[in-house]
Amino acid sequence: MYSAAFESQSKNTAFQHLPCQPMTPRYHTKQYPLQTTTIDESTTENQPKTMQNAYVKQLKMKPEDLEDMTVPSINDQATNSHI
Repeated sequence: MYSAAFESQSKNTAFQHLPCQPMTPRYHTKQYPLQTTTIDESTTENQPKTMQNAYVKQLKMKPEDLEDMTVPSINDQATNSHI
């Protein structure tokens, strides 16, 4: 706990989040940690290079594997405007 003064509230169900769609039992989300890169992703020219680095170079995917795939991209508004 961040503050011992609130420790008594940690078990109070009124303050606990109830999931709307609980996960399937024993389901684990796959995670793929990526290396950092020096590519400046804030420019229009470098957006494809950033995706190429992440998916092809680091995750070892083939470019043709990405042709019919929607690639999620969670960014700030400046980056979104360049995609």
